Amino acid sequence: MFKFIARNKLPIILGKIGSQWFFVTINLVIFTAASALLFHQPVFSVLSIAIIVAIIVPLPIFFLFLWISSLPYRQETISPIFTILMFPLIYFANVEVNHKSLLVLNPASFILNVSKLISDAVSNHVWDITLSYTLVVIMGVYILIGVFSYKIIDITPKAGRI
Repeated sequence: MFKFIARNKLPIILGKIGSQWFFVTINLVIFTAASALLFHQPVFSVLSIAIIVAIIVPLPIFFLFLWISSLPYRQETISPIFTILMFPLIYFANVEVNHKSLLVLNPASFILNVSKLISDAVSNHVWDITLSYTLVVIMGVYILIGVFSYKIIDITPKAGRI
């Protein structure tokens, strides 16, 4: 399907990432502004944290989930499975772990911890330097997974996909 439309998979993947990034950013800004107003929080401060998170976090997450496109199944088949899987990942994102290296297993924990670091930076709290190094390494791992997944994505459709 990728080759049929553009003769190359890169424009299709970049277009999908760009549209999803735009959609996530708009939704995050609207939700954050409404929540800040509803709960009487400083709108500018909360909105600035949300915008920074929306700029930094999605790209590594998009790269991480690029491996799903390399699976030999149609998106319609596996999409409900990953939607259901999202709920336990969000639930376990708030569970404390002894080793921060386990954060690589849960992208929801990655998003939560990056958000905490950005919030600490904006509100002038103590910056956890070891967590920031860990998150940079995790970001690199996610991007590497995406690069390797991009290379193995088949550009011709699989007629026998389940």
